[in-house]
This record gives sequence, structure tokens and C-alpha cells, in this order.
Amino acid sequence: MKETIRPFGLFASLVVTAIGVGIFSYPRELTETVETNGWIITLIAGAFFSVIVYIISKIIKLNNYNSFNTIVIDLLGKWVGHIIILIFTFYLILATSIQVRSFVDVLKKYLLERTPTEFLLITIILSGAFVTSYSRSTLARFNEILFFIMFIPTIFIGLVLLKGCDMTNILPIGQVSMDNYFKSFYSTIGVFAGFEIMFLFSPILSDRKKILKSSLSASAFISVFYSIVVIACLAIFSKYELKKIMWPTITMVTAVDIPGAFIERWEGFIMALWIVFNFSTVCNLIFFSSNILKESFNLKREKIVSVIIVPIIYAIALYPSNTEAVIKIGKNLFLPIMILNIIIIPIILLVATKFRIYRKGGVENEK
Repeated sequence: MKETIRPFGLFASLVVTAIGVGIFSYPRELTETVETNGWIITLIAGAFFSVIVYIISKIIKLNNYNSFNTIVIDLLGKWVGHIIILIFTFYLILATSIQVRSFVDVLKKYLLERTPTEFLLITIILSGAFVTSYSRSTLARFNEILFFIMFIPTIFIGLVLLKGCDMTNILPIGQVSMDNYFKSFYSTIGVFAGFEIMFLFSPILSDRKKILKSSLSASAFISVFYSIVVIACLAIFSKYELKKIMWPTITMVTAVDIPGAFIERWEGFIMALWIVFNFSTVCNLIFFSSNILKESFNLKREKIVSVIIVPIIYAIALYPSNTEAVIKIGKNLFLPIMILNIIIIPIILLVATKFRIYRKGGVENEK
């Protein structure tokens, strides 16, 4: 029986993959460059990635909803195609490693100070790799469940935080140099990592006409969600305090005093919630990288490949000596590779697709 997923499965998969542990430091990073204008840059970045979503959806549609490997090799040839696939796989593994290590650093800071980093890393990575035992459709249904687990409590927390907000803190608007806007836009791109899994789930969508609609809805949801988080942090701390806080999203929750609250330690609750945020990203990235390598080596299951990539993810995640080193690797290595893989490569694939269609005499030959 052919596996299929619902349009909501694609939407939920994109959202839970893109929104990860980066949300912890994101408001501070924006405030350092554009002060009170971070939410504006976030919306602009969301609009930009909507264009990327459109490009990816066109690539998938015009290439008969084939897998990522098939599309790349058909368009670019065997040798160049396999190089692109290798680079793309490395990007996914690097993204997973940074995600896991960043989350472990936060976890040790707030909950498990004495637990060895090595133990936390291997536990999270192995847990994420477990999903490779299942199919894409099962993973999509799992993402649907995680979506509600993640965002229903988040909405409740947001309503509680309204009590401590001072919306005048988000003013003034627009009084920042254009250079700072460009710098912040570059760093903002990193929080939208995850849209590449469109290549994984779109081919099995039950209603393929809704690929673009579901993906654009996810892009809009993510950009609005990040914007709200940035506004909330500014409203509670102001731009001056926000620049000094390493992980303002957690501090924001713990800074609010709720008389008679039934949750004694808010940071424990928010960390439990963000374990789900992190886990969802790790699961989807590991599955996608395993899926690509499985097809490259003509293997039967993603689970076989996960045995190979888990030690690689662990080694890369363990390499940085501290949190500052993780941040440096993210800016100097991950961001350039991300731009190559989810912006430049899709544009190349779309141009190659259009060129092939032109040579064959029109779109009708691609149906």
C-alpha cells in the first residue's frame, strides 16, 4: 500500500522542524543588531522564505514529485548530483549536531548541571534516531501530535506573560541603520532552517495540489510565532536588559511572578516543553539525512543508515568546547552551508528544471 500524508501533516512537519532550540537566544541576537526592530526583520525573513518555499514546491511539481536524490541526479547528472547530495547530507548532519549541542547546553544550565554532556548528547541523538524505524507517513502523524503538544501549552504561557508586558518597550521603530538590518537578516536566516524537509514529505502528500498552500501556511506560522516571541521579550525586559541575557526566552518565563501558581518552577515546565521542540527537529533531520543516504546506497531501511550517522552527529556535537564555540560554529560554518543548501541549490535546481523543460518543448512534456 502506497504511503500518504495529509496536508496538515506537511504543515505540522515543517513547523515542528523549523522551530527548535534557536528560539532560546534568537531575541537577544536580534536586539544586539536592530534593537527594537527584530520582529520586523523576522516577518521580512518569513516573506523571503515564502519565496524559497514556492521555488521548492515548483521543483517538486515539475519533476513529477520524485525524491530529492532522483531530482538532483536527473537534473545535474550522476557525478555532480552525488556531490550535491553529499553536501546536502553533511548540512543536515551539521544542523542536527548544532541543534542537539545547543539544547544540551541549555539543559545543563537550567536543569541537569551535574549530568555529563556526553550522556545527554547520546541520549537525545539515539532517541531521535529511533524514529528511523518507522515510515515517512508515521513520522508525519507523529509531527501532527507534537504540533498540538508544543503549541497548546505555549499559547497558555503566552497569555500568562501578557500580565508582565510593557508594550512601549518595542518603541521606537525604524531608527536603525540599513547595515544593521542586513546583518540581522543574515543571522535570522538560521532560525528558518528546516524547510528542506519539503523534499521528504511533499511527494507522499495525499492532495499534491495543496503542497504550496500547506508550506506557505507553515512559513507564515513560523515567522509570526518568532515575531511574537521577540515582541514578548522586548515588552518584558526592554532592549537594554535583553542584550545581557544569554537565553531570554527561558528567563522571560521565569521572571514573571504568578501568585498562587500551580507550577512552582516555571523553568522546569518550559524546559520540559522545549524538550519536545528540540526532539521534533532532531527526529525529522535524522530521518531525512538517513532517507537520502538510504536511497544513495540502495538500502532497504533508514534504520540501517542511522547506525552510521549517529556517531558522526555525536562527534560533531561534542567537538565545541563551550556554548560560545557552538555559537561561533553556527555563524561561521552552519549559516554559509545553510544558505548554499536551502537557497542556492534550490535556485540551481529550478533553473535546471526550466532549462530541461525548454529543451523538451514545454511543460506538457514534464507531466
